[in-house]
Amino acid sequence: MNLTRRIFIRGLGSYTAVSLCGCASGRADSRTVRFGMVTDLHYADHDPDSKPCGVVGRRYYRESKRKLDEAVAVFNRLGLDFAIELGDFKDLSSDKAATLAHLDAIEASFAAFKGPRYHVCGNHDFDCLTPEELGARLQNGDGPMASGHYAFSVKGVRFVVLDACYDSTLRHYSCNNPWNDANVPPAELKWLEGELAAAPGPVVVFCHQRLDPSAEPQHLVRNAAQVREVLERSGKVKTVLTGHQHKGGFNVLNGITYYSLRALVCDTGDGANVFAEGEIAADGSLAVVGWRNAVSLRAKGEFPNCGLAARAPAANAAMVALDAADLSRAAGPPRTGVFLNVGCASVDEARAAADWLRRGGRLGQGFLMLGSQEALSRAKAVCPWARVGLRRGAYGARTADEAWAVVRSLAASGGEILEVGADA
Repeated sequence: MNLTRRIFIRGLGSYTAVSLCGCASGRADSRTVRFGMVTDLHYADHDPDSKPCGVVGRRYYRESKRKLDEAVAVFNRLGLDFAIELGDFKDLSSDKAATLAHLDAIEASFAAFKGPRYHVCGNHDFDCLTPEELGARLQNGDGPMASGHYAFSVKGVRFVVLDACYDSTLRHYSCNNPWNDANVPPAELKWLEGELAAAPGPVVVFCHQRLDPSAEPQHLVRNAAQVREVLERSGKVKTVLTGHQHKGGFNVLNGITYYSLRALVCDTGDGANVFAEGEIAADGSLAVVGWRNAVSLRAKGEFPNCGLAARAPAANAAMVALDAADLSRAAGPPRTGVFLNVGCASVDEARAAADWLRRGGRLGQGFLMLGSQEALSRAKAVCPWARVGLRRGAYGARTADEAWAVVRSLAASGGEILEVGADA
């Protein structure tokens, strides 16, 4: 599916893909694999954290079941090929019995998906459980989760799930949570090489912990470089999907797209949720359609250098996403109650998008995600009502120095800083 040439309108009650010629279609090319993704639910019947956890915010453990119920309902309406959760499915409770009860409850919500569902091992999944105890209670495809690393095929695409929940001594996590000591052991690497060699077509890789070097070090698999070398040498992998780092992230390295989904547990309030629809084309390229607070990714691994988004008071769950180049063809300004997300491939497109939004006159505030001081100043000139924020990596500045330069510019001009994601 070419995300840059369609307008997607999503609400709780419907899904419609409207092409520019006005034709409607609910599905992509029949060869495209479409699947639902969630990550880092941390479900438990706990009150929220008393203080923020990292840059993303508090963890709202109890709300994760309600959020997963919504995500699964959307996945079912979309008729997706499968659904997968990328680890940290549950959190630690007062004792093992309570932890297992919470695991059963969140698995029951996931089981409402009308199709195959899969799990990825996350560090929190083992905080008081053994791998055997966890696997016996989780359904993977047609049976229990017998192994943390495994593979399956859909429409000619091979999906490989890695298990990096091994400490530096190469012991699997078991009734412990060494969250910042993740490794893919040699035996699993050898298995991975065999899977890649045998795959007749493109391969997509899932892992809980991140594998690309743009991740913060404590969220990165210790031998990630070795894993990446295996993936790159195969020539068959274009996409790696992960969780673990709750703010999410994006990177393209040596022809492979690395997309890390934002944690579901870290948002609260009316309409708060994070889930996504992934789409793998016949050539193995990735597109992601983010729902609620999830970040979308344009087709073929392209992410906009400049992004613009504006939020109106949410009267419902509707979201409209369109390419900036198509703004002039749109029927009119967005209506109140719509979340608009525009992906811009250049500063000029960002300016055009901002100008189009301003002319609508109905969105009183928003935020811009921009990659340089030039982009900031030019977009603010045509969108003075916008609150301006900055995010790291593909979301905005490429380095900490650039991030702080924009922060200083914002402070000097009186702009409001929503988030600074670069490390100081």
